[in-house]
Amino acid sequence: MTENVVTLKSYALDKALPEVGEFDAGLERNFFNALVKELGERVGGRLWIVENNGRVVGEAAEGPNLQSMNNLDLPMAMPLRTLLSQSGDKLRQAHFRTASGEHTLIVQPISETPWLLAIDIPSRHLGDRVGTVLHRPWPLATLLLVSTLTLLRSLHQHTSRLHEELPSLLHHQDATIRDQSAHLPALLQEIAGQVGTLADAANTIAQKNEQLLLAPEVNANRVAMLTESACGIVQGMHALQQASLQMADSAAALVPLSSRAYSYALHDEEGVFAVEARNLAQRCARSSKELRALITDAMMQAQNGLPANGQSSNVLIEELYTVANALMKRAKS
Repeated sequence: MTENVVTLKSYALDKALPEVGEFDAGLERNFFNALVKELGERVGGRLWIVENNGRVVGEAAEGPNLQSMNNLDLPMAMPLRTLLSQSGDKLRQAHFRTASGEHTLIVQPISETPWLLAIDIPSRHLGDRVGTVLHRPWPLATLLLVSTLTLLRSLHQHTSRLHEELPSLLHHQDATIRDQSAHLPALLQEIAGQVGTLADAANTIAQKNEQLLLAPEVNANRVAMLTESACGIVQGMHALQQASLQMADSAAALVPLSSRAYSYALHDEEGVFAVEARNLAQRCARSSKELRALITDAMMQAQNGLPANGQSSNVLIEELYTVANALMKRAKS
C-alpha cells in the first residue's frame, strides 16, 4: 500500500476546515448521512439516526436535510412516531404495508450514545445474510486506516532520526549550538507526548476496523441480527470519527512543536536533525487536513483507492497495531 493511495486532491486540502478541537455540526450531519445511506444500500432498506424527540442526526434522502421525524410524510411515519415514543433500551418493532408489500419497522437505542437507529426494510429482504452484508470492508474505515498508517510510518521515521541526532547537537564543539540545543530534550518530550496521544487514537482506529470486519454469528432472529449489526456499525464508525478528529488535533499540535525543533537547528538547515524536523512538520500539517477531509468530504472517499480485499485490510490493521505500540512505548520511555 503506497502513500499515493491516500493523497487527496489539492482542492480538498485547500478548503477551510475547522480549527483544532472544533467540528462543525453540519459536517457531522454529512458524516452520518453518508453512513446511513450506505447502510441502507447494503440491507435494501432505509435508515435514520434520531434522538428521542425525533430530531434527525443522519438520513439518506437527497436534497435539504430533514430536521425532525415529526415532519416525515411516508407510510411508516405514524408507526415510527409510536415506536419513538416508547421508552427503554429494548428493540421495538412494527409492521406496515405499502403498495410494494409488507415492511418491517425497527427502532433500537444505540448504546453509549443518545441516539436511536430506525430501520424501514421490506420484510422480504430479511434473509439469512441480512446481518453479514454489513461486515464487508467500509470505504471510509479503510481509508482512515491507510491514512493513519501512512502518518504513523512517517512519525516513526522522523522521530527516530531526531532522537538519534540529538546527542551530537547536545555535545557539539560549538558552544553556541550546544546552548541552543539545550532546549531540545524538553521539546522532544512534548513531541513524544503528542505522538503518544496520536498513537493511542491510531490503536482505536485499528481496533474499530477489526470489529467492522467481524461478521456476527447467524441468528434465527433475523430482525435482532440486523439491528445488532447495524447499531454496531454506527457505534464503530462514530468511534472512528472521534479517533480521527483526535489524531487530526494531535497532528496539528505537532506542527508548531516540530517547527520549533527545526528553528533550533537552523545553524545547519540541511543537517539531518533540521531536515527531519521540517519533514515532520510538513507531514503533520498535511495529515491533519487529510484526516479531516476524509471524514467530511464524501467525494474524497470515493476518489481514493482501497485495498482489494479483507485480507489486505487485516494486514494493514496488524501493521498499524505494531507501529502504534512502538510509538507509544517510545513516548513513555
